[in-house]
Amino acid sequence: MTSFLEQADFSDKNVFLFNTHGGSGDAGTPATIKALQPGASVSSDNYVVSRDAVAGAEPAIVAWVGGLPR
Repeated sequence: MTSFLEQADFSDKNVFLFNTHGGSGDAGTPATIKALQPGASVSSDNYVVSRDAVAGAEPAIVAWVGGLPR
């Protein structure tokens, strides 16, 4: 992912993060993306779900996506 972010140009783009994890939460990913894509607007309204909650997460994910700005 880092290689991709080093090569891509997200200038003037809104970035909303979604990730699953096994205990590390977002693991500092928003800060990493902000550093690699300084021209992007990285949202603080990100969706992070634990591996233990993945099976039942669909309704909350759908609601989160539905609430994102268009």
